[in-house]
Amino acid sequence: MKIYVVDVETAVIDISQDNYDPINCSICEIGIVNVDLATGNIENIFDGICQEKKGCSPDSWVFKETTLTYEDVLKSKFLHDIQSKIQGIFDEGIPVTSWSHDFDFIHLEHPSRGFTIPVKFWDPKITLTDFLKISNPHHSGYKWPRVDEAFEYFNPNTPLTYSHRAIQDAKVEADIIFRAVQRWPILLERWQDFV
Repeated sequence: MKIYVVDVETAVIDISQDNYDPINCSICEIGIVNVDLATGNIENIFDGICQEKKGCSPDSWVFKETTLTYEDVLKSKFLHDIQSKIQGIFDEGIPVTSWSHDFDFIHLEHPSRGFTIPVKFWDPKITLTDFLKISNPHHSGYKWPRVDEAFEYFNPNTPLTYSHRAIQDAKVEADIIFRAVQRWPILLERWQDFV
C-alpha cells in the first residue's frame, strides 16, 4: 500500500497571533511524498514554495528558524496558481496523511483555500500515542509524540536533522510511519480503524 504524506509550512500575518489560526496564516510551502508501506521507498511528489494574496509577516517564525526566506516567498507562485495540481494529487484516491491533521489539514481544507482531501490515512501524532507510550510529565497517560521523539524511538542514538522545510519534513514523517507499520502490522492491516 502507498500513501501520501503532506507537510505544510506557514507564516503568520499578525505576528502577535499564533499560526494555528488558519485565517492568520499564509501557506508558504507544501511538500508531498509518496511512501510505499511495504518497502519504505519514499518518492517526492510535490515540493513548492508559494504565497497567498493576504501576505505574511517577514518576522514570522518560519523565516527566522529555517532556511526559507521571506524573499523566497515573495518571488514564488501564488497558492491559487498551483492549487489544481495539488488537488489533483489529493484526488488520486491514495490515502493522505500529515503529522498533525489538526494543523495541516485544517489549513488546507479551510474554506478560504478550498482544498479537499477525500481519502485520509491515520494521523501519526494521534495514532502513535498509544504505541510509542511516551510518558506525559503533566498528567497520567501518554503524550502526543513530537516528530523528533518518534524518530528517536525508531532510531535510538541517531541525530535527527529536522529542517522545518516541507519536503524534508514529509520524508522524515513518512519514514516514521513506515517503521511504525513494520513494528505494528495492525496499523496497516486495519488502517481505516485508526482514521
